[in-house]
Amino acid sequence: MLPSIRQQLTLIICSLILLAMVSTLTISYSLIAADYETNMQHNNSVMSESLAGNITQFMQNAYNISQFIAEYPDLEKWDTKRQQKLLADTTKLYPFFQVLAVHNLNGDQLARSSGLLANRSERWWFKMFMTEKQPFISKTYYSLFSESPVTTIVHGIYSNGNLAGLLMADIETNKLQQMVENYNSGEGSYAYLLDGEGVVIAHPNRQQVAELYNYKTMKKKVLLRDAGGRIVKDDKNNEITEEINFDVASSLQTIITKAMAGEIGVGEYTDLNGEEYLCAYRTIALPGASAPWSLIVVQKKSAAMAFMEYVTVKTTIVGMLVIVFAILLTIWFSRKITNPLIDVVNATNQIKEGDLAVQLAIKSSNEINALAKNFNQMVAELRQHREGLEELVEARTVELGAANQELTAMNEILEDTNQRLNDENKARCQTEGKLVLRERQYRAITSLLIRAGDDTEDILALILHNAVRLLNSAAGYIGLFDEGGKTFYIHNGIGIDAALIRKPLPVEVGMKWQVYTSGEIFYVEDYRNYPGCLDDKRMDSSASSVIMTPLKQAGKVKGVLVLSWEDNIHPVNKEDLDALRQFGDLAVVALERDMIEKKISHMAFCDPLTGLPNRASLTAFLEAEMEKAHRGETQGIILFIDLDDLKAVNDNFGHSFGDNIIVAASQQIVVAVGEQAFVSRIGGDEFIVIMPGKSSRGRAAHIADIVLAELCKEYEVATQKIQMSASIGVAVYPDDGDRAEDILKKADSAMYAAKKAGRNCWRFYEPILLQAAYEKMMLTNGLRRGLERGEFFLKYQPQFTAKGDRIVGFEALLRWNSPDHGFVSPAKFIPLSEQNGLILPIGQWVLQEACRFARRLADMGKESIRVAVNISSRQLMADDFVTHVRTSIENAGIKPWQIEIEITESVFIESMEESVFKLCQLRDIGVILALDDFGTGYSSLTYLRSLPVGVLKIDKSFIDKISNDKMQLQVVGSIIDLGHNLGLTIVAEGVELEEQLNILKVLGCDYIQGYIFSKPLTEEAAAMLVVQRNNT
Repeated sequence: MLPSIRQQLTLIICSLILLAMVSTLTISYSLIAADYETNMQHNNSVMSESLAGNITQFMQNAYNISQFIAEYPDLEKWDTKRQQKLLADTTKLYPFFQVLAVHNLNGDQLARSSGLLANRSERWWFKMFMTEKQPFISKTYYSLFSESPVTTIVHGIYSNGNLAGLLMADIETNKLQQMVENYNSGEGSYAYLLDGEGVVIAHPNRQQVAELYNYKTMKKKVLLRDAGGRIVKDDKNNEITEEINFDVASSLQTIITKAMAGEIGVGEYTDLNGEEYLCAYRTIALPGASAPWSLIVVQKKSAAMAFMEYVTVKTTIVGMLVIVFAILLTIWFSRKITNPLIDVVNATNQIKEGDLAVQLAIKSSNEINALAKNFNQMVAELRQHREGLEELVEARTVELGAANQELTAMNEILEDTNQRLNDENKARCQTEGKLVLRERQYRAITSLLIRAGDDTEDILALILHNAVRLLNSAAGYIGLFDEGGKTFYIHNGIGIDAALIRKPLPVEVGMKWQVYTSGEIFYVEDYRNYPGCLDDKRMDSSASSVIMTPLKQAGKVKGVLVLSWEDNIHPVNKEDLDALRQFGDLAVVALERDMIEKKISHMAFCDPLTGLPNRASLTAFLEAEMEKAHRGETQGIILFIDLDDLKAVNDNFGHSFGDNIIVAASQQIVVAVGEQAFVSRIGGDEFIVIMPGKSSRGRAAHIADIVLAELCKEYEVATQKIQMSASIGVAVYPDDGDRAEDILKKADSAMYAAKKAGRNCWRFYEPILLQAAYEKMMLTNGLRRGLERGEFFLKYQPQFTAKGDRIVGFEALLRWNSPDHGFVSPAKFIPLSEQNGLILPIGQWVLQEACRFARRLADMGKESIRVAVNISSRQLMADDFVTHVRTSIENAGIKPWQIEIEITESVFIESMEESVFKLCQLRDIGVILALDDFGTGYSSLTYLRSLPVGVLKIDKSFIDKISNDKMQLQVVGSIIDLGHNLGLTIVAEGVELEEQLNILKVLGCDYIQGYIFSKPLTEEAAAMLVVQRNNT
């Protein structure tokens, strides 16, 4: 026995679900596992990069500090106590130094930060420096002072350009060991650090550090000690060590070889115990003539992939539950679908067995509901006819019985009996005819509702053909009236003159006018004798009978459906008329559905404001054009049009007036480019014009000029006329590209180039435009990641008294060192951060760092030294700006007057009152306010007197010319006098020459900032400079 539809449907759907789920889980696991392992490798690489950066910064700081000490003026001439004090103070300030010592050229130590003086002329690092005369960071070796591994920074001490001595700075590897041990990116992860010769500097196994494991030679050095535990030394006072071999896995040795060769990458290795590891390796460049170090970050592979195993188990369980649920849902769904079919089969079996009392239950409102209704109606009519036939047969049986009994006596009435039988036969034929009509009506309705065409003409043709089949007519036509009901058009016809199709015809003639005015079906049995036929030329002269059915929508006649017969008169009974009337009503429903679908399509692909094609239409049209262009079948021009300053109209007059301008502009564009061009509005005030055909740049320029001239005119807005203009970007395809997305992007970049050129113009696309946009995008992405990855840092430029004897403040200057773009100029990335809003989080970070530095100065007893931070207009306009400043100061635990907020004159352009209100709030809590770059913007005595600032900074552009430009000198003098009269402190920026300094002293300038005293410094160098300058 074949399985049922229900069983087949359930089996097929369950099989497909199971196959899809198993395939999805298998493929997902393989892809996700590989991707997860790649991500773990990437995490290790990022962590190695971060740790390497920390180590590099640490060693660079140590190197800079020791270099700063070595370059101390006249250090070699100081007495021993003074040298020893400097070295001791430095080790207290920077405890990562174990020992600092000054040597003469004979190796004698003149001063040490701690410990006894000794001669180090036989030490290898002393000999190396004396030979190469270059500062360097040494390899790792045993310290005679601490008997522990150290690395040494060696600098020369010069006097008048001649080598006068050496500065040695020992750093215990314990400091680096702590940095490496703090690293941890998960279970089973660690890192180790090797010097330039492969010796372990830091390792989680501290024994490898203590015994100087060398991964290059695969040997370790162990100090030899005597019976008393003291280090055994040779006759030159150098320690004696014993080298012992050790084993490592060959795959690890390969990784270490790559790292020491300067490579950066990731890899895997298996240790001697068979444990697999993921690793990332890189070199660490050191300052001076130093061999680079190597850093290797390691993580157990089993620990890294443990999460994937957990996810796999959970996913498998969830997948099995989903499969079970899907099977149950499939069984329920198959029953839902097949139950009505089973009911129909059971009902037909009952009918086949003679049971006409069966009824199908109506449980829904879909096609099955319609089928059930029609089925029940047919069964009811069959039941009625059968009952009538049974009654008739029963009656005739009685009559025949009586006739047989009286046959002899009733021969004379035999003919009457036969006549009555013929009448009954006719009635039965009529009943069968009704059943046939119902069947044709059902087929016609089903065909109309299921097989509706995509086009209105197709639907009209389908309506006519189904109507002809419904009543078996010979000919006919279907037509529609225009909106005013004045003209009639035949859209499809059978057996009529083809010349009448789509030809405008009068309405007020013949049967059509009667149907139009009455709205009722009209039947003429003998059309040849109908008076109106003389005025109606649509019917052939051979038409004998005609039915005209109105097609009504919302009570109004929209068209007519006409059927006709030829030659002989064709009587039509009431059942046929009712069937045709019902069919006409359904035909109107089909037409309404088609109209609604077209309206939905118009809404999806057309702009509701202008009626032009929208972005979806543009995408479809442009992709088709690009396909043809790719095959070499077409070329063309694209104009990207943007109306200039429409936002001002919306803001001042309202969006309804802006919409009126957009509509008027769209009409002007269509007029300018012609009906053959494709014009689309893609949103806001942007339009796209596509002109297939010749694509020469000359033709494109001519068209752009025409469009620009049409758009550059006055538009009526409210009671005024406003001059508008547009910016246009021009691209030519396929020369500029044969992909839809690319060519639009290029036209867009050309439009922005026109905006930058001053607007009211057009520009061709040039490759440099896309490159500039790409570079800006990449730089913006770099900015977003830079704050997260710690790529920003601050430098501090000191501000001195005019005599140069004391530091009064620092200006915090933001710098960006991007791994992708290198050192990026602030003049380049700060305006970009203001455009994309990143200036807000970056500015918050700068303020917090500046407050932290002020806290450090306060801890040094320099609370009077203020730290200045530059603030942009976008930061000042933020609602929480004052709150953030107050919170940053409180969190740092500093006094408000330690922070100076620098603003430029441009911050007052947007909202003078709001800006002054916020600045007054800051002044009231004690924050110092400074006006930066005074004289370069909108300088005005009126607003200067109203600003709550206490410091006035003169821009460098004025300072540069005061030594050779008398007019500039007078301007600077006037600014200083004006500031003093207003009770302001004056700071001169960018002072570089002694002559400039002397002039500013004479003019009475209060403070000096510039390279004449100091360049911008790192935080460590700035702190050292404060110790040097403000303690003397």
